[in-house]
Amino acid sequence: MKKILKKLMLSVVAMAVVLALVEICFVVKHGALRGLPPQELRVHDYFYQDSAGCFRIKPKVRGWHMSYDGGGDVLVKINSDGMRSPEITKDDRARIAFVGDSIVFNGGVPWTNTFTALLEERRAANEPDPARQWQCLDYGMSDLGIADYYLKLRDHALKAQPSSVVLGLYVNDSRPPQGFLGESQKVPLSQWLRRSLLYRLYTVRKLHKQVGLMRLRLNPEINRRFEWSTDYQEKTYLKRPEAWNEMVEKARYDWGAAWSEESWDYIGEHLGKIRDLCKEAGADLHVVMFPVSAQVEFETLSDDVTYPQRQARRLADEMGIAMTDLLPLLREHRGERIFADQCHLTSRGNQIVADLLYPRLSRGASITN
Repeated sequence: MKKILKKLMLSVVAMAVVLALVEICFVVKHGALRGLPPQELRVHDYFYQDSAGCFRIKPKVRGWHMSYDGGGDVLVKINSDGMRSPEITKDDRARIAFVGDSIVFNGGVPWTNTFTALLEERRAANEPDPARQWQCLDYGMSDLGIADYYLKLRDHALKAQPSSVVLGLYVNDSRPPQGFLGESQKVPLSQWLRRSLLYRLYTVRKLHKQVGLMRLRLNPEINRRFEWSTDYQEKTYLKRPEAWNEMVEKARYDWGAAWSEESWDYIGEHLGKIRDLCKEAGADLHVVMFPVSAQVEFETLSDDVTYPQRQARRLADEMGIAMTDLLPLLREHRGERIFADQCHLTSRGNQIVADLLYPRLSRGASITN
């Protein structure tokens, strides 16, 4: 027994030494060579879910994000309140809380190029009176749905006492926090690992990511979420009209869910709760509907293609919520490189969105104080 325990201890020590050496190699390669301390790696490594189920970002960190404009990665800075914005200041400016998914988070472009920052800058240039300027707060986070937006407002964004809330709605936002029905759930071990001290090690995060990618390739249910990607890349939907509905069906575990009536029942339920939450807090609510980029590319639009926008408009009208549908507005720029992929905006796309939103948000009563 003593010999077995001794061999076991030696094996553990050897594994720890190997892990330490691998970690040092990764730190040197991905940290020091970039001119950053080793703890500053990928910004998504700092995302977590609190005990109430609200998704948050660790405060006062910096991390890399893949660029939406091409070229080198973008360094994303998170402020002391756990969001991608400058620090909240106590001044006369009206606060606008932007809530949404990765489109609002906008990690792939420099902060100054995001539509959130551009709106604040535009307002300051047009309104010299500080009391009429805006302080734009970005509470966006990757891979959230409308149920998460409610929690994000209730437990985080509204604590900053914004005068207005801009809710970025995307066509896959009926996706509940645990994933679509039919998707494999996160295993308890994976959840525990993300919350543990071990996850601070780059080596552990790298191995965890590789295991996740392996599961993605091997698990048909998870893989179905991206079944549409081949048709999207080959633009088959532009060549054959019937190919659009085929691609929507393949995308039912992602943005294609917005072509389901049940999805809009789910969105309507949570949008009503968000409206009531904002009303109780004394904050105006403005919904901005972001399209999937394939919708922008068509020469002419059919009712089949615009179904999500029409459903969103119906809900907004029924609930008395101000709404901006970006689809017809972005289509005027479809010859430009607006999108980095199916939804995320390039710097040029952000500029166009800021130009489109500014006059609409300027008409909001609370936003102009």
